[in-house]
Amino acid sequence: MKRLLYILLVFTGCLVFGKGQVAGQSNCTSDVPFFEVDLSANASGIWESTAVSRSGNCCDGVSANCVEFLVALHPNAAGVILEIISGSQPTGSLFYQNNCGTTSPIGDSMCLTGTGPHSLIFCKPGSNANIYRLSSFSRPYAGEDVLITTSCSSVIQAEGFEESSIVWTSIYPGEHGIYNPLLSCTIGCSAPTITPVDGLPPYIDFQISGQPLTSCTVNLSDTLRFYFGPPLVTGLLPQNPTVCFDSVSTVLTASATGGFPPYVYLWNTGETGPSIRATAGTHSCSISDVSVCNGSVVSTTVGVNYDAVTANAGVDQFVCHSDSVIFLNGN
Repeated sequence: MKRLLYILLVFTGCLVFGKGQVAGQSNCTSDVPFFEVDLSANASGIWESTAVSRSGNCCDGVSANCVEFLVALHPNAAGVILEIISGSQPTGSLFYQNNCGTTSPIGDSMCLTGTGPHSLIFCKPGSNANIYRLSSFSRPYAGEDVLITTSCSSVIQAEGFEESSIVWTSIYPGEHGIYNPLLSCTIGCSAPTITPVDGLPPYIDFQISGQPLTSCTVNLSDTLRFYFGPPLVTGLLPQNPTVCFDSVSTVLTASATGGFPPYVYLWNTGETGPSIRATAGTHSCSISDVSVCNGSVVSTTVGVNYDAVTANAGVDQFVCHSDSVIFLNGN
């Protein structure tokens, strides 16, 4: 009985401790409404709450009638904006806090560093029900390195800049700006199209500069690298596949060269390897690489050879003991 009581006490203590770890980021009491907000998938994410009434205390009792948000951010996010989008608006000055410290007016941006989680609280006398919106915004960011072949074009997207202030410039290799003609737009555009041509170096670095959307960052530029490769060339082998009269299938093999391996195969049968056993009829395979370019679909028709194979060993022969060699002629 004592052992059972000890286990129950330990288990109960773990539950209380676990709850305190989650809701205690801003030293809030257990009756404060609490939301976990995951904005980690996108630097410019949006989340909306259900209707909730403020309650309890935070920041060691300094702030009363509160709601708490534990926010996880994308690595490229620079901060968040908390808004009240529904319900009766509390009167007076409205501010929200980060971990009982930095404050920002409701509806204004708050700069945050790192992915968090960040504990945001909003406290105000009264308990009217409201719906809240949390929006994250991006730091100036040009995106990840781009793999592209000379057979396609691609739109590139920069985030976190005032669009009218944006300037794109090639900075390596060669003189600054020498490869600017590869872009459809270099001034005042956040999403130009890049169109490679033959004879380019293995990679080119472009710098994007401009005014950030918020004062949360002093970074006024970012660099984006483009890697260039030959076009993806695909096919199916053999050229004229046939199923013999005494069989039900034959081997089809997809081939790929160029582009940026590894290659990804998807057959009309659902198989994902480079080869399949195919029955008579039309078969296709979608082949792609890891570049931003679209893959290609190749197809072929497997025929059937209905002609039976016959064999003739030739005429019967008599062999004498003295014959050391005889000749056979079959077809």
